[in-house]
Amino acid sequence: MKKILSTALRGLAPIVIAGFPVLVAAQEGSPGAAQEPSADRPVPEAAAEVQVTRSALCLRVEGREPVEVDTVFPPEVGKIFAFTKVEGVDQPTQITHIWYHGDREMGRVPLSVSADGWRTWSTKTILPAWTGAWRVEVLDAGGNRIKTLEFRVGGPEPGSTTG
Repeated sequence: MKKILSTALRGLAPIVIAGFPVLVAAQEGSPGAAQEPSADRPVPEAAAEVQVTRSALCLRVEGREPVEVDTVFPPEVGKIFAFTKVEGVDQPTQITHIWYHGDREMGRVPLSVSADGWRTWSTKTILPAWTGAWRVEVLDAGGNRIKTLEFRVGGPEPGSTTG
């Protein structure tokens, strides 16, 4: 019995996952060694570079287009939309809108992008007390920042002069 078990377990390496021992198949070659491409295992193509080609902050979106675009909103605005048009997509992917009030994250919205030229948007409810500098960071599926939209709630930046 010992010999049968020993033969059956040969080539398996023990590891522990969540406190339970598990056996996994051991791999030949040195760990982390790059494998040469072969005809039956082609090299994957590099992913397309996703870009935001158009963006806006607005009060609403109609017909997939931003309406009442601005970068300064009154404290009683209620809701703001962050609109983005994405290019460079060769397969379905995802972007994320992260809403910040100052340096505090106020919301994170994952958005599906199904094709090149895709238009998508997220919204954030803004309470009247949440005045000051805001921004929306747009991240690609890998977590890389590809766009930042900045805006203000409650009037012009302190210290600025008005005409």
